[in-house]
Amino acid sequence: MSFNKTEGIILSKKNFRESDRIFLIYGKNEGKLEVLAKGTRKKTSKLAGSLEPYTLAEVMLAKGRGFDYVMAVKVIKKYSLFQDIFISSWFSLLVEIIEKHVKQKYKEREIFDLLINLLASLDKEANRLRKISLILAAVFQLLKILGFAPELYTCQACRAKLTPQENYFSAVSAGLLCSRCDEKERDAQAISPATIKIMRFFLDNDWKKIPALKINKENLSAIIKVVTLYLPYILEDEFKSLKFIKKIETSQSSNFLL
Repeated sequence: MSFNKTEGIILSKKNFRESDRIFLIYGKNEGKLEVLAKGTRKKTSKLAGSLEPYTLAEVMLAKGRGFDYVMAVKVIKKYSLFQDIFISSWFSLLVEIIEKHVKQKYKEREIFDLLINLLASLDKEANRLRKISLILAAVFQLLKILGFAPELYTCQACRAKLTPQENYFSAVSAGLLCSRCDEKERDAQAISPATIKIMRFFLDNDWKKIPALKINKENLSAIIKVVTLYLPYILEDEFKSLKFIKKIETSQSSNFLL
């Protein structure tokens, strides 16, 4: 039996058979991995406590036919997203994109670095609004890595360079439309120059600059609207996390972003 040691971020877990679990891990060098940890649903499991989501760990894997098997785990760092269900739900959106739209053993180091930088930034940040803005920035950067980033500099209908005025976002067109072309797409939503500038900042800068960006509630709400329109259309998928976030929003007060 061959063994492999990998450093990775544990992103999610799901029950498998009577006593096992399958874990989604994004490895530093191996990329996306789905691995089986036997007996981790049992209360006596020694591995279960070290395999919680949002944990950076060194994992020893044994080669298997269907899945590789977790043999040992050494925790490097645990992150505390579970303290706020709203924040963990937004992070779950990133996990869903990786789970459904990143191929097994897709070795893209940029995704690992993005996740680590995001988790570290979230751990340092106390403000809920700023935490959500960090996750949204990561969503845009992940879309860019995967080749699904929206076009934010030229009108998707007439190809004219956009000017700093109110333009329109269209999921169908995968980007912005100018004021002359907005009627060509029924889903087009008005979007302010300030919101466009923030989305461009998300896509055009490395992570070191992202945490310093200040976003008000109005612009954040506009970006959330763009994401909830764009992702299901461009990835041709329904996202459970978006539905759950909407459910939380409607059950809480209008100040959920504070």
